[in-house]
Amino acid sequence: MLDIGLLTEPVDISKYEFIRMPGKERWGVLVNPDSPLYVKESVSPADLSGIPLIMVQRNSVKNELANWFGDIYEQLDVAATYNLILNAASMVKEGVGTAVCFDFGMTYGELRFIPFTPQLETGSVLVWKKNQAHADTLRLFLQFVKNAL
Repeated sequence: MLDIGLLTEPVDISKYEFIRMPGKERWGVLVNPDSPLYVKESVSPADLSGIPLIMVQRNSVKNELANWFGDIYEQLDVAATYNLILNAASMVKEGVGTAVCFDFGMTYGELRFIPFTPQLETGSVLVWKKNQAHADTLRLFLQFVKNAL
């Protein structure tokens, strides 16, 4: 149904042609002002032990996060999961927990993004279906993106 998509890694791109985007998304947590983490400049896995977390649902992403958390991953207090950051932000505002997420460079009222230390980053890919005829607009857009990169 869609001609093109922007997907965050890790993702199975075997069905697609793709362009790997040059930028990286930085991982961290989204906290409300009541959180003891709110004043920190960065958070480590140990800082998140015992904190109710709102985690992403995608299994491949959970595996990446498990590597970052290391030995404490199995003991994390996962209060909820999400697919959309706006849902996670609403849960953080309501005090459900602290959301593990990307730094989208957006503001969510009083909520604050705090990056992970050690740093964790994720790439993204622009994808479109293989071996299909494409509308001129898509072809021109892809040419524009390739030239811009």
